[in-house]
Amino acid sequence: MAGDRPLVHEGVLSDPLIDGDIITKKFEHDGPESNPCPVEAPSAIHSEALTPGMTKTPASRPSSAGFDAFNKQIDIFLSTPAPDEQTMKQRAAMVKVRLEAARLADAIVEVSRLKQPAGQACIMWDWQKWDSDAKKRIPNFRNRQVSIRDTLKTAGVVTKPLEAQRPPFGRFDQYLTASILEMDPSDEETFEKCQAVIEVFHKKLEVFGHGVL
Repeated sequence: MAGDRPLVHEGVLSDPLIDGDIITKKFEHDGPESNPCPVEAPSAIHSEALTPGMTKTPASRPSSAGFDAFNKQIDIFLSTPAPDEQTMKQRAAMVKVRLEAARLADAIVEVSRLKQPAGQACIMWDWQKWDSDAKKRIPNFRNRQVSIRDTLKTAGVVTKPLEAQRPPFGRFDQYLTASILEMDPSDEETFEKCQAVIEVFHKKLEVFGHGVL
């Protein structure tokens, strides 16, 4: 079933912040191509680049307590070992899948003609502020929220990151739920909008499976 498949499939990889397309790829950890953006270790960054014109000797530091505290933080930063390559790849994989899941949520909202919660894209959405406001203005808010989210999750509208891409990205289905609630639909309309979201989600997964969108 389409709902049982993970969100991330093999395919062509694109930058979700630059390209209009949302194309995903499973992150592998065995080859130079899996680390396209090598990160320079913090120890390679000299404090002169962070504080131009200032050396790190105590005699040349400003007497201001604020600058002393700032330089202390630089010392801590420079003395902290960089994560190993495997850890960096795992973190990159987690960030990548979250960005792509957020772009997918934005696309589903647009195609389904729903409202952006608080007028914000998924990745920028302040869900706590929205939740606090929404429960004051949307009748029977919490029960409706739980019902809609359960309907979507039962239909498989959730992200299922690979082990290296965890933890799960709950913002995805929270955002879709909120976008339906923003329409303040009747019970019948709620069902219709949930079905529209479910249909669009699974259609996009079918496209992802071929690596094209």
